[in-house]
Amino acid sequence: MQDSLQNEKELWRRTAAGDEMAFTRLFYHYNRVIYPFVLKKVRSESIAEEIIQDTFMRLWAGRETIAGMESPDGYLYRIAANRTLDYLRKLSREQHFLDRYTGPAESPENLEDNIYYNETRKALAEAVEQLPAQRRTIYLLRQEGLSYLEIAEKLQLSPNTVRNQLVSAMQSIRTFIQEKGISILVLFSLWRNF
Repeated sequence: MQDSLQNEKELWRRTAAGDEMAFTRLFYHYNRVIYPFVLKKVRSESIAEEIIQDTFMRLWAGRETIAGMESPDGYLYRIAANRTLDYLRKLSREQHFLDRYTGPAESPENLEDNIYYNETRKALAEAVEQLPAQRRTIYLLRQEGLSYLEIAEKLQLSPNTVRNQLVSAMQSIRTFIQEKGISILVLFSLWRNF
């Protein structure tokens, strides 16, 4: 690894003992390697930064466990990889959920569920309507079943731009829905019962 820390084992030992300065040095050293990896996977700087912060917070919270480890850096990489995977799984579940909710209407049979279903569809439609024009267009094209590449070609954008815009659209929609008092998890579990 470039710019190896002098006496890295000592820094890990001191971090395990609660030395914040040693931890800070490890953070700056490993952040340069881990951040690009996470960013490449999530394709969002703000999400990558959030995952990195969470990774190092978890490392600090469990610092006593690294004292006896042969390679604590491997443990750090594993935390980052797991947090990244967690995020991607969550994003995939939310996309699947939104695809089903914004797709062709299938009316639930229970009157109470039907009311909730209609309110949810209305909230989703409002959330999509409030997206910036390009982001909304990309989101709607994705809902029509177009791939990232097809959308990129159609709008003369890079596939990365399309992906980033879709991630931002999902975050905006999720925030809007939660502000309306609708829980994505509750809706997801409700939808599975229909």
